[in-house]
Amino acid sequence: MARAGSPAQRYQSARSGEQPGRTRTIERVPDDAEVERAWDEEWRAHLIDAAMARIAPKTKPGHFQAFELCTRQNWPAAKAAKKLGISLASIYVINHRLGAQLKAELKRLGATLG
Repeated sequence: MARAGSPAQRYQSARSGEQPGRTRTIERVPDDAEVERAWDEEWRAHLIDAAMARIAPKTKPGHFQAFELCTRQNWPAAKAAKKLGISLASIYVINHRLGAQLKAELKRLGATLG
């Protein structure tokens, strides 16, 4: 099997650390915008986790479970109502009230942590 490129090209490629068919290291390093976006997403997820942990003890366990099923696990309200044995209207009220509490807690955490 013949190698691609002239001997000079192969020498230059070997000298520069490049290998044919491989991505150059600098091209594998994510750009700053990509890193910043990933950092922001992870920070937001941690803030939400912290806010959820703060509102959980102040909430009835069944209500918190309903809220978590609908918001974090993206269950339809009807499915959560059936699973938990409560009315669909209750699910909507719970999600509305706990959603407001979550937003307030996120605002407090954001002000505290910057």
